[in-house]
Parts: sequence; C-alpha cells; structure tokens
Amino acid sequence: MKQILGRVNKKVIESYNVPPEFLNKKIVLYPNDKRHCEKRHLNDFDNKEHFYYVMSNLDYILDEPDLVYFNSEKNTIEYYRELGKNISIRIRVDLGEELKVKTLFPVEQDKIDDRKQRLLIDKYTKKEK
Repeated sequence: MKQILGRVNKKVIESYNVPPEFLNKKIVLYPNDKRHCEKRHLNDFDNKEHFYYVMSNLDYILDEPDLVYFNSEKNTIEYYRELGKNISIRIRVDLGEELKVKTLFPVEQDKIDDRKQRLLIDKYTKKEK
C-alpha cells in the first residue's frame, strides 16, 4: 500500500524554481520504491538506524527542506535536508495525479553547493528571457 508523504507546497514552488503545475500534487512512496531504497542505499548510510530514521521522517524532509532543485534533465524534483548528514530524496515527475519518491541517499556538501549555484543561474537566466 502506498504511503502519502505530503504535497508540493507553495513555498517550494515560489522559492525553488519548481514549475507551478506541481503545486499541491501528492508525494507518495510505494512499497517497491521503499524496497529499492533499502536494497540499494542502506549501506550508503553510517548505520541502519540512520537509514530507518530518515525513512521514518520523509514527510518532515519534504515539508521542511533545506533546498529543493527541479532537475528537468532527469525529470525529478530533488529535496535536500540535513539529518545528521545531508540527504537527497529524488521524486519522479510524471504527468498524473501524484509524484513518486524513487530513491534517497546521503550526499556530500559539494552536491548541495552545486545545486544552489544552479538555482541562482536558473533564476538569473529566466529573468533575462
């Protein structure tokens, strides 16, 4: 059974260059994607407890992100939050009623810095058009 984690909120749309058509779309986690996260990324965390802590706080991460980046090349919305370590949650953007969490894993600060820089570039170039 799918788990409804929240919705794309207005703050994410206004602050992070996420297209407005995703406003209020449900963000869900399906059991097969949860298994994927566990199978592929459990060992990327310092320990199992941290992995399961992050998994049990996905709704918080999505509601209170430190950074959100819309990756049009990969068709994903990337949510970032520091929870002991920096965590990235990748949400697949498809036409339809809901957005699906596809994976999550720890990331280095360099990745977050890169996304922040890209956000500034995207914001600047869109204003010029």
